[in-house]
Amino acid sequence: MFNLFEAIEGQRSEDLTTEVLAYVLQSPRFHNEQKLFFAMLLKDGELKSTLDRSFEINTQVYDVKLGKPDLEIRGEDLLILIENKFEAEFSQGTQVWRYVEILKKESTIPKRKLVLLCPNYSLNWYQSKASKQFEPNLPIEDRCKELAKEGISLVFLSWEKLLQTLGTQSPLIADLNGFVDSRYLKNIQFSESEIKLMFSKSVPVLLEKIEDTVNKVKGQLSSEGVTVERTGQSRFFYGFHLLGDKGLKAWFGYHRPSWAKEGTPFILQVRKEWSEKAEAIPLADFLREGWVHDVAHTRIN
Repeated sequence: MFNLFEAIEGQRSEDLTTEVLAYVLQSPRFHNEQKLFFAMLLKDGELKSTLDRSFEINTQVYDVKLGKPDLEIRGEDLLILIENKFEAEFSQGTQVWRYVEILKKESTIPKRKLVLLCPNYSLNWYQSKASKQFEPNLPIEDRCKELAKEGISLVFLSWEKLLQTLGTQSPLIADLNGFVDSRYLKNIQFSESEIKLMFSKSVPVLLEKIEDTVNKVKGQLSSEGVTVERTGQSRFFYGFHLLGDKGLKAWFGYHRPSWAKEGTPFILQVRKEWSEKAEAIPLADFLREGWVHDVAHTRIN
């Protein structure tokens, strides 16, 4: 089943999910989800959307000395900073303290919150890490009480609770839910055969050969005068774009999701938007130029 987040992942998962959350909180089409989110977070008994509350949503708002929280929600009498964590450490070991300092600088705003968003299984770990950033080192409950005296709330929110609050009626939020759940919230289990394979040398050797094959194809195309672009890579792919002499642009390389679906690691991808100025030539003619052989359906053997 197609998942938007599996398809567009390329940046860090924390940044990606933060931007999607910001979009949900900004777009009027998600006004119902916004009402549920703010009612859960603010506990003010009101069902109001971002627009109703006159809130401004921004991401990566930079403070030169204290850093840039992932997401900022700002209103006339309210400021919320949200830091999204899945597995990463707090930067410099002082990230929570620094973001509290940002809130202290906004002393004219009566309602100020720092929300640390993370999976439920790591809540205690992040709480322990956060409490050690302040002097004296108090239990997190006592630290929260001390900050409350200065008008600052320190909130630990789990991704599970956030996703449950937002629901899955929207396809976008359903994809967000599925992405976070499968990547970070579900337990990973290995079969006996997978464990044997994992501790063998065959997997890294095979992956190296696959990447070498992509590099070899790129080098051969380049030597034949085909324009090839810089090789890109992530946890899901390793490959490059190439340009045909008739203006058709394609991508060739290793793509793990396609490997799992089609049974072959290599794909040749052609998109209409990549080749708007290209001549209208059938894909079959493009393939017959000699770049790819033995094409069967969507598989490249």
